[in-house]
Amino acid sequence: MFLPPNSDVRYRSKYLACKQWKRPLQEFIHDLRFLAANINDEESLPEFLRVAVYMDGLDQGPARTQLFRAYPDTFEEAVRIALSESVSSSFAHARADSSDMNVSMFTQALDDRTCFNCGRPGYFSRACPVPSRVGVNRAYLTRFLPCRARYTLASSSERST
Repeated sequence: MFLPPNSDVRYRSKYLACKQWKRPLQEFIHDLRFLAANINDEESLPEFLRVAVYMDGLDQGPARTQLFRAYPDTFEEAVRIALSESVSSSFAHARADSSDMNVSMFTQALDDRTCFNCGRPGYFSRACPVPSRVGVNRAYLTRFLPCRARYTLASSSERST
């Protein structure tokens, strides 16, 4: 494989400047491993420097706090500590499952059905027994446009006069 000249310098500078920012922890770890694997001269990136760059690049959070408490010797140990801390903190802050939701919330929404054709509650206009109206729908106007509902609509015979 042919690499451009100064590829070690480029990858090392990218490694030293790598930060997590708003990326997931796994993506940040993957990028650091990729950059470290592309550096041919392993002596230019010693283990303590890899750990320091990793710890410095992490966002503020429980993983970073735990790493500064334990201060690991190797990069892989630091990754293990950070991943286990992020998993345990996600379990601690996990929300209730959707299966635990109250079923009455869904049945209440079904009771609020109103027909836009005739204005009666209990069904939608597609299931309305009344023939569909053509033109202005008064139930729609009274429900969703209260400012227009104040004004009476003239019938077709009143408009012609």
